[in-house]
Amino acid sequence: MANHPRLLILALVLVVAAFEEVLSTSVMGPRHRGGRELDECQLSRLNSLEPTNRIQCEAGTIESWDPNEDEFRCAGVTVVRHIIEPNGLLLPSYTNAPQLIYIVEGDMLNMHNSLYYKLFHPQTRNSQ
Repeated sequence: MANHPRLLILALVLVVAAFEEVLSTSVMGPRHRGGRELDECQLSRLNSLEPTNRIQCEAGTIESWDPNEDEFRCAGVTVVRHIIEPNGLLLPSYTNAPQLIYIVEGDMLNMHNSLYYKLFHPQTRNSQ
């Protein structure tokens, strides 16, 4: 019989907790989840950011941005830019995450050997 008041108190606490959750959801709406607004990431509020870290190397510059900035945190990305000087070389590297690589000027591989031209440019090789 002594356990019944404890069970009653536990049931009452659970009912109050469930009611508080329902009430907070109806007052705040579904726009809040985990203390953050779902509308927090809006394209209308993007800012142009400067790199937070610059490393000067022999073949160019490596610039990186702070991943804790709001724009990057919302998108879930990290941004690194490699600026390679003419005749510079960026060695291949492995990353355990998807990457988006784009080249502003130049090309990915600038190979000038005969095997490359035989395989990928047979018509220019034959016309010479």
